[in-house]
Amino acid sequence: MAKRLQSLSISDKEDTTGKLEAEIRKADYLIAALKELTTVEAGLVLSHIIAAMDSNKVVKSYISGDAELNPTAIAAGVKDFGMTNETKNVAINHDGSGWLGNLRYSETGEVYTVDPLTGEKKLIINAQDIPDIADLLSSINFGNSTTLSGARLSAPDTGYGYQYMSGYLDVGKDNAGITIAGGASFYFSGVFDNDADYADMELCLMHNDNLVKVVQSIRVSLNSPNNQLLVDTVVIEGLPKGRYKLMLRASISNPLSSASGGIGNTVMSWAFKQSKVRRAQLGLNGFMLFYENSHMYFSKERGFSFKGHMDMPGLLGSGSFNSAGSQDANKKWGAKSSNLAAQKVSTGRYKIFHNIGSPHFNAIISPHAWLYQGAYRGMSHGIVAKTDTYVEVVFTDFGGNPQDVGFDVTFYGNNF
Repeated sequence: MAKRLQSLSISDKEDTTGKLEAEIRKADYLIAALKELTTVEAGLVLSHIIAAMDSNKVVKSYISGDAELNPTAIAAGVKDFGMTNETKNVAINHDGSGWLGNLRYSETGEVYTVDPLTGEKKLIINAQDIPDIADLLSSINFGNSTTLSGARLSAPDTGYGYQYMSGYLDVGKDNAGITIAGGASFYFSGVFDNDADYADMELCLMHNDNLVKVVQSIRVSLNSPNNQLLVDTVVIEGLPKGRYKLMLRASISNPLSSASGGIGNTVMSWAFKQSKVRRAQLGLNGFMLFYENSHMYFSKERGFSFKGHMDMPGLLGSGSFNSAGSQDANKKWGAKSSNLAAQKVSTGRYKIFHNIGSPHFNAIISPHAWLYQGAYRGMSHGIVAKTDTYVEVVFTDFGGNPQDVGFDVTFYGNNF
């Protein structure tokens, strides 16, 4: 059935025919575009690329249908359209991946941001559990590899035909990465009668028999009946644990045509990265902020784990000193302990220096047991001065005599 295309020219904001006036008045920004209006009254519009340009004839967005020429299906915020240096702020790719500004998402549904200098993922949101903290801290290298036997497949008369490669890879940890080694021969050939006929074959990564990613694709047609290439090395990160397989999938446009192909032996491996993990992640069972020397981790299974300096109201600093005022370096910690030190002023009297910088804190001082005449004895003590930079304390025996003694000190308060 033929479809009628109509082009209307509108000289100003008033449609002289009256047919479009109501619609135009709903949005003034349409007026300029409607001056050269093309409408399709019925049917389907098919095109490789539909680009939208502004009044300066600069394309800022487009829809592309040819995944082989351009992986992007829908783009916005486009600069240098059609050039090798084309950029876009928003992209939805044919495989379901894409980005929105600095926020990216993979074909597996994982949402993440990327360090522009290293390319490492820095914020991850996915529909699986976060890594177990015991695995992140483990020295064990998790992972293994397997070789899948080659397979052949003929395209069916209708729909899709498929053939699994012999073998599988069992991934034992969530948030793992799978590598499909390149180099295997991937070939396809067909017999066609018409220029419009074609056949496609795809190499697919499957997880528990569900499609994860089309790893490689190949097409043959009347003008190109034979096609062969080497499989590219592909790395897919952030995958859940389970059984993974590789599958050939083929289709043909005309049941009167025929096509067949196959793939050689292929190595597939998995690994769980715990070395130099530097990222934030939200998962089904909790969240984590994880870096080499510090982390904040919470999961429903493990509860809360924290490592590193804590700079917040509460515990500000802590340390331990002997009777001469010397500090035990292994027992010094806290956000306000960078210059924690003690000075013996006189017998039993010490100044304890800190960098809290305000009087809004309390000091808890615990003297070590005092060994006197072969027996441990208790001590009495009192704080005689407290300033922005030090606390002064005096220790005495129960007779009121000043005594040198080791002690521990802990500061609590507001660090702002």
